[in-house]
Amino acid sequence: MVSYSIPVGYESLRAILLHTDPNLRFRIAQRIPKIRLTEKTVPLKINSLSLNASEFVINSQSYKLGVYFDYGKGEIPNAIRRQNNKGGVSCDVDQYGFKISNLSTPILNGDVSFRTKNEDDHRNDTEETERGYWFELKLHEDALAKINQLESEGKTIEDFLTGPMTEDDQRIEDVVEIGKEHIQMHIDIYRSELIPFHCRRHNLALPFTCFIQLTITRGNVKTIQRYFYNHKLYEASKKLNDTLFANRPVIIVNQLQSDSFNVLRLPIGMKISANSIYGDDSQIVYISSILDHSRTLLRLGFHLRSDLVLNFQHSFVKYAEKLLMCPEKELIDQLAEALGTIENQKIQITFFRFDNPSATDYFQLLQGWVSTERCIGSMISFGLRTDEIGKEILELVRTRNERTESTDRCVTILQRNATKIEISYSPLPKENQYKMVSYSIPMGYESLRTVLLHTDPNLRFKIAQRIPKIRLTEKAVPLRIEQLSLEEFKTTVNSQSYTLGVYRHFHTKEIPMKIETGNNWEGVSCDLDQGGRRIPNSFTPILNGDVSSRMENTTDRQRDTEETEQGYQDSLRRYEKALEKINQLESEGKTILMTEDGRGIRLHLQLKERLQLEIHEYRNDLRSFHYRRNSFSPPISCFIHLTITQGNVKTIQRYVYNHKLYEAAKKLNEILFANRPIIIVNKLHGGRGFNDVLRLPIGLKISANSVFGDNSQIVPISSILDHSRTLRRLDIHFRSELVLNLQHNFVKNAEKLLMYAHMRIIDQLAEVLETIENQQVQITFYQSDNPTANDYFQLMQGWLSTERNVGSVITFGLRTEFIGRNILNLVRTQNERTESRYRCVTVLRSNDTKLKVSYGPLLNEVNLSTLLLEARIMKA
Repeated sequence: MVSYSIPVGYESLRAILLHTDPNLRFRIAQRIPKIRLTEKTVPLKINSLSLNASEFVINSQSYKLGVYFDYGKGEIPNAIRRQNNKGGVSCDVDQYGFKISNLSTPILNGDVSFRTKNEDDHRNDTEETERGYWFELKLHEDALAKINQLESEGKTIEDFLTGPMTEDDQRIEDVVEIGKEHIQMHIDIYRSELIPFHCRRHNLALPFTCFIQLTITRGNVKTIQRYFYNHKLYEASKKLNDTLFANRPVIIVNQLQSDSFNVLRLPIGMKISANSIYGDDSQIVYISSILDHSRTLLRLGFHLRSDLVLNFQHSFVKYAEKLLMCPEKELIDQLAEALGTIENQKIQITFFRFDNPSATDYFQLLQGWVSTERCIGSMISFGLRTDEIGKEILELVRTRNERTESTDRCVTILQRNATKIEISYSPLPKENQYKMVSYSIPMGYESLRTVLLHTDPNLRFKIAQRIPKIRLTEKAVPLRIEQLSLEEFKTTVNSQSYTLGVYRHFHTKEIPMKIETGNNWEGVSCDLDQGGRRIPNSFTPILNGDVSSRMENTTDRQRDTEETEQGYQDSLRRYEKALEKINQLESEGKTILMTEDGRGIRLHLQLKERLQLEIHEYRNDLRSFHYRRNSFSPPISCFIHLTITQGNVKTIQRYVYNHKLYEAAKKLNEILFANRPIIIVNKLHGGRGFNDVLRLPIGLKISANSVFGDNSQIVPISSILDHSRTLRRLDIHFRSELVLNLQHNFVKNAEKLLMYAHMRIIDQLAEVLETIENQQVQITFYQSDNPTANDYFQLMQGWLSTERNVGSVITFGLRTEFIGRNILNLVRTQNERTESRYRCVTVLRSNDTKLKVSYGPLLNEVNLSTLLLEARIMKA
């Protein structure tokens, strides 16, 4: 009989590794170098992963790094022994043995930092620190001596604390109270902390040697590895994590927990696909940078320990299926307010053990959650301590709401939007604990259609994204929008805007001002090439469904030409020479402007600062040409940046820049508007962009009451309108020449035509008014213009040059009473048969009609106009 080993095939090895404990996989890869590449490519599955700055736990096995103090054969101070037994100190030490604060260590590529700006980087090697240690040491030694004295006299600490005290006794009273054992421990600590000061002062060698210690713990079994201390502790932590996690595909983790309050030293490009995440509220958003956002988070749990620093509108937080919060009681007011903005489908709140919230506290949180409209199936739950507090909460719900139904441990609130909120509580498996749940009850199909029809469109978009099952129904229900504004890279639905731009993440600390400004303004509104230069929007294609208002003669200046580069170089040289001149004046003790009050010095310094800024910007502009010429990659990463703005609240989402910006705009509008019946809009705005291309879904149709836009946009935008419906109002801005065909059906069939114009086109406008057939016409001039009475009279004559139906009217905004009187005087003097009253002149016409010209106050000022002049055709 022969027994021999058969080699494992590649696919078999992959299958085995996929189901092998990750800690065992690490050991196998270290022992068998041949399989390391294969082991790295097989997805790593971890049930629980806990990350800390110097320790992490994978499933039930921990890896801890620390600095170990080896005293050799010498006597080890008790404080150092305790420290070594715990795996060493979790910070670096200098040549004298002083601990170096972890707040002073650099943040490396790939690291996740939780540091805050106001954290104090406390030094341990100052004279003040040494004096503090000596003071505490003497205090504790005196306290220990006092306890030894009491013991020799047969007395106890209680006798000392309750008896008469001298001034020295009062000084050590608080220390004596902690007991002999703890006092001795503190004495050991202070003596060990003073060793580095002694060695530095006398230039002595340290009585110990430092090592990097790695402690691997599984249950009661510890494995210790020590290495020469020739790297910093944070570098060792980085190296360890690189060894375990670097160069892997997405790491699959069931439960991810972060306990760090400093910096996680992680490999560059590390990505984790997690089901559940737990941490502190100050860590949650930061740790999202290493998560795979293509996967929906099932549970997100965090502690709220101080002010609510967490942005609940961050996409990583608000898209979690279930949100678990453990707040301190003092945060109830803030949390109740925040619940009005939290959109998660399921929310659970549990208080810390030492807190004891009242029924009113729970009811306040319930009110905060109910204050915003919730999707069907939304739920909030609380842990309760007693049955009594559950009854009190339900009683508050009953008394504070009009339409309720009650059963045992349950109250249902009947709402007007065909939904109801059910609030109930029941025992938890743990003894003497209860769970209160509040959730929305689903409705039937017809009820859902009715509710959706009267739901804010932005809320409908969110509901459809969150609940795939109702998407077809949501698309089939007519969408009603009060105000819709369409621009090339911005869509505004009612008061909520969706803005797209290209965000540039600069890889260096110093960010050029132009890039920082562009990022702060929701990204740049055009695509960028591989060198980071802007690509003119006029170069982008027009796709099916798009609405284009580009002019034939429109050209965007290219920014990557030799002429542009030469212009930057010339400007840079001029600014450098100017700065050189200012520096020369400074060396001579002069400024550009010399004034007695010092104003010249301020202007001098401001000019110098401005020159330095311009020089910096031009140098950055020239770098893109340098990168292209030498085939270098620019130090930026680009992302598609979506900003959703509602009032003062902004939600930002960023995506990999693997599509063009105009493609992203197309996709966004398709998500919002594609595959719907006619969209019903009260006020449709064509936006403020000139030569824009609106990236719209194929077949989009809008039934609008009113349309507002630039004269170059009006006719193109008519292609998406439902022409079976008469337009009540059409507002047109004429910013340049009259390029609009006012005989276009879309224009001439509008019930009311409002035109905003500049004075320079009055002659053209007067001529055009002869052909305008709209029943109601209104003309308003821009603020920078100040038309005369003759200008207004010329426009009226143009309008009257063609025969008008009874009821036809033209109106103008006026600035002053004086100009109104002058217009009426012109009407009187230029017509034979007139009748006059206060602010009114009537002209009798030959065709059994009369013209009434009058003016009166406007309800609201429009472009500085406070009066409204009206010319109306009436029956004689």
